[in-house]
Amino acid sequence: MQVPVVLAMEASATGRSGYPIEVGYSHRHGDGWCTLVRPEPGWQEWDDGLFHCHRIPRDTLQTAGRTVPEIAAFLNTRLQGLTVYSESGSSGHYRLQQLFTAAGVEAMFRLADLQEIISSSQRQIWQTTRIQIEKELSLTRRRASNQARIAQLTWLRTFDTVHAG
Repeated sequence: MQVPVVLAMEASATGRSGYPIEVGYSHRHGDGWCTLVRPEPGWQEWDDGLFHCHRIPRDTLQTAGRTVPEIAAFLNTRLQGLTVYSESGSSGHYRLQQLFTAAGVEAMFRLADLQEIISSSQRQIWQTTRIQIEKELSLTRRRASNQARIAQLTWLRTFDTVHAG
């Protein structure tokens, strides 16, 4: 089994009214990429409660965010033909579709649920392993690429632990 490419997104709000505000991934060798998303004109919903998690000011998205078409093109170039995994389940699929629909293009990679490649043995040690990795990395900011890397390392360490010996 190859190390999975993992994608993560931060959102402006939960549910269908929110929109992606940051996209990031961790590739097979741990090289990551992350960018803020400049909101589309119709993307207005903002949950101040989520701000306490991601700490990305709304006005920063306008000034520092990349455009949706730019992000979609970059993701398609870097991830074309791959199966990319997300911990976010259906909300991850929805946010990615939202981004690509707004860009007017289709994703040239497949987004799958990370649960598809986590064995029951891995699930048993997942949370404690994830907490340990978060402590080891001691990241000070919640960023999409960091979340992707944590999930990827958790998968790798639990896979290795289950298959050791």
